[in-house]
Amino acid sequence: MYFNYVKPHDGGIKGKLKNSTISRYYRIYITKIQDTEFGNVRLVNLRLYHCEDFIQSLYDTGIVAQSIRGIKSFISQVLNYLEAHDLPVKNYMKTVKVNPDLCSL
Repeated sequence: MYFNYVKPHDGGIKGKLKNSTISRYYRIYITKIQDTEFGNVRLVNLRLYHCEDFIQSLYDTGIVAQSIRGIKSFISQVLNYLEAHDLPVKNYMKTVKVNPDLCSL
């Protein structure tokens, strides 16, 4: 649903993203979220601890803090989108903090 919403823009239409951004978000979804415990949580059941545990799990994968922040931002954007469309979802990801001391350098 989100990827249909962010179709490539044609001159800066709000809600639309560049092809490179969409590709980056899709890669994040495929490589970091899909087929994970977090990725398999039904959105109506999503809670803060799911988000915190997911970010915590990324620390051990060798990802730098900036990349983890990008993943967190992408998830937060998706949850904001779903909230705005009156789906029963709360954006818990916006309260999760990334600890750069636990990330790779």
